[in-house]
Amino acid sequence: MKRILCVIIVAACLLLAACTEASVSVGESLEAAPTSSSSAASSSSTAARTSSQAAVTSTATVSSTAAVSVPVTSTSAKPPKTTAPIKLPTVDNPSQTGYLSPLTGLPIRAELVGKRPVAVMVNNIKASMPQVGISNADIVYECLAEGGITRLMCLFLDYEDLGTIGSVRSARDYYLDLAQIHDAVFIHAGGSDLAYSQIKSRKIDALDGVRTTVSGVFWRDPDRLATMRREHTMVTNGEKIAYGIAKKKYRTENYEGFTPSYRFYSAPTAIDGKSASYIKIPNSSSYVAELSYNSELGLYLKNQFGKPHIDASTNTQLGFTNVIVLYTHQQKVDSYGRIAVDITGTGKGYYLYGGKAVSITWTRSDRDGGISLFNADGTPLYINCGKSYISIASESIYSKTVIK
Repeated sequence: MKRILCVIIVAACLLLAACTEASVSVGESLEAAPTSSSSAASSSSTAARTSSQAAVTSTATVSSTAAVSVPVTSTSAKPPKTTAPIKLPTVDNPSQTGYLSPLTGLPIRAELVGKRPVAVMVNNIKASMPQVGISNADIVYECLAEGGITRLMCLFLDYEDLGTIGSVRSARDYYLDLAQIHDAVFIHAGGSDLAYSQIKSRKIDALDGVRTTVSGVFWRDPDRLATMRREHTMVTNGEKIAYGIAKKKYRTENYEGFTPSYRFYSAPTAIDGKSASYIKIPNSSSYVAELSYNSELGLYLKNQFGKPHIDASTNTQLGFTNVIVLYTHQQKVDSYGRIAVDITGTGKGYYLYGGKAVSITWTRSDRDGGISLFNADGTPLYINCGKSYISIASESIYSKTVIK
């Protein structure tokens, strides 16, 4: 009898242990995998926070002719790396929400909001072709240097991971004026005496490949050294630019109160202008910029020297959503043929988009401030989201510019 009782007690103990183990296992499973209703509540809360962050907009007034009802929002923006308040770029259209690039009007990652771009001076002399890395630019400015040649200044917002860019060339003082429109860090290799003196007096944040104070930002490309003169061989890349900026301890965020100059529609918007499937800008007899509209791509494709303007890093022709021509007063100032370009005051211009062109005006009061663009009727000019080519042309070629 005792033996039977012992067996019953042992069996009861085993059964109780098994039940207890099962109970713990189920509890752990429930903790590790929340119910669907709990998960949905969590997702809803996260979405609400994201929506709240993305809904910050400018309160500036927009003319009724410029307002667009379709908003642009970034659905792929990453959350900020810190808990600091997010500073959004100023946009004048209150229908535009989310994280938008001040250079293109397109959605950007949250960590790029309020970030300073870089402005890279790029050689455009025929002997230095092909260039590399310039098709990644958000904005490409082109302006005369001296001797009838032009030079490019390429603006990049998201630059850290960029490949090789170049060849990098020297500065002129009026390119500083263009970089200051965007509060950009200025990247160059050499410069005129006036450019150097103004970099110092205007306290321009700059990285220089010639009178360098930070080593390791620029290098001479060996393939170019084998085929070109030395002055056409200096290059850099995004990682090295970021390194140089960090070493110099330059600001990486826009200054307090900075306002982007260019206003963007929040959806593709046709312009009511004359036919403009082609534009020819004769900067000089040798340097003629030609852009032709490709309706399939929705881009103006650039030619120079009578052939496609190619980025060798991608083997693609430069293409732009927007083409802007701003006419300025330009004149020779020395025996080397250097010129002065006045990018203050007021002037005329053109805006091209989608195979159409309209006349515009521009105004600027300060060489270190922004620039304002207007329609012919005086209302603010809005441009379409995308990359832009901006020609800073001489007022003397206004009547020689061909648009058809």
